[in-house]
Amino acid sequence: MFIIPDTILTTLKQLSLPKGPIVVGVSGGADSLYLSYILHQWCKQNRRKFLAVTVNHALRTEAQDEANWVHRQLLSKKINHTILTWEGAKPKTHIEERAREKRYELLLNFCHCNKAAALFLAHHQQDQAETFWARLARGSGLDGLCAMAHTNIRDDILIVRPLLNTTKDEIITTLQKHNIKWAEDPMNQDIHYERVRWRQMQPLLDKNGLTSTSITKSISRLQRAKQALEFYTQDFITKNLEKSPYGFVSMDEKIFSSQPYEIRVRACAHIICLFQKSKMPLPLESVEKIALTLPLTFRSLPFYRGHDVE
Repeated sequence: MFIIPDTILTTLKQLSLPKGPIVVGVSGGADSLYLSYILHQWCKQNRRKFLAVTVNHALRTEAQDEANWVHRQLLSKKINHTILTWEGAKPKTHIEERAREKRYELLLNFCHCNKAAALFLAHHQQDQAETFWARLARGSGLDGLCAMAHTNIRDDILIVRPLLNTTKDEIITTLQKHNIKWAEDPMNQDIHYERVRWRQMQPLLDKNGLTSTSITKSISRLQRAKQALEFYTQDFITKNLEKSPYGFVSMDEKIFSSQPYEIRVRACAHIICLFQKSKMPLPLESVEKIALTLPLTFRSLPFYRGHDVE
């Protein structure tokens, strides 16, 4: 029997999960199997339905056999398991990014169909550090450098990542203690993928003190700063934004201009989201340009009409 770590138990208790099954995404790797066994045990103790799901991206000929192996492993533990397959033509470029989006699409659809309470994912401390490095390399702002949140809502489904403070060594040690086998995805060694390149650089970064543990600590502090900025941005918008029944919003130019640049940028991003049809946020650089030029054009265009913002 797994001993559920106190940190994960605390996370589960604080969630106040609604009724419905607990769903976990399982690749067959050490981290997702570890999370599956922990959640399965917790669900049994709390009389909750538990569903494990594996996405077969069908990008390699061996993928179906690997998904079937996961299926047998979980069924041997009496865990309800489903395989979802990415059907149709596959992209030739940006494979990593598009595969990730398709994985989320399939998992979230499964959650909706099964009226799930939450989707649990097994991203751990090393994954968090890799996300941070990748975004730092792209010049991300504060929000991007906050990396992955422990919880967030996507397509009306609660997503939970309870292992973000758990190291890979902890996971491996626990599985070995229980004589549990796991699969190694050969794509985890393919340097064509950005995450693999960062993973291979981590030992060198460790020698210079840039460990996944220290990065996780910094991310936690960045997330606190983000929460504070969001609080003041929302307060600013609530007090100063005027909504017209004719489909646009306006704000006093002097009040807007008097705010720190970061608050203006965040306010612009929030206001644009009120009107845009797409759920994808605008690139940060685009919003920054709007925040800089907006006071100069404010008199001729009080703000963006709903149909003008895409």
